[in-house]
Amino acid sequence: MLKATQSVVSALSKAQQTQSGTRIAEIDLAGRQRMLSQAIVKEFCLLTVAKTRKVNVASHLNQMRAKTELFEQTAYALRAGSIGDTPNPPPPDTFEALVQAHYAWSDLIYMLEPTHSGKALPELALFDVALVYEDLLPRLEEIVWTYVNG
Repeated sequence: MLKATQSVVSALSKAQQTQSGTRIAEIDLAGRQRMLSQAIVKEFCLLTVAKTRKVNVASHLNQMRAKTELFEQTAYALRAGSIGDTPNPPPPDTFEALVQAHYAWSDLIYMLEPTHSGKALPELALFDVALVYEDLLPRLEEIVWTYVNG
């Protein structure tokens, strides 16, 4: 699925030269945001299980930290419109979708914060994370939709 998606993005990027106004780079980053958020939640789940089983958690912590940093960098770039060579702020409806996703992301990252310092969370926290993530994912999808249809 990921390979097919990348192929579509590559094809759209090549076609961008003839389609003015298409924000292919932004669509690519917005789609990457969804993938990163899923990977972060997955690492959190693996980290929680590893801590419960008293297994080394360093690789899960490193993956989670790296993906979180990349998510935050790309989210900022989308909100600032600093993708590519020239600044191109997002349209108002897209910016509003980006802000709403930022709020949902803030809720999620707040819940995950103790794990960034290596603290164990109870397995019941997985349920809470799933609920908060259910709020974030449709917001990320809305961003992609506004770029595609804007």
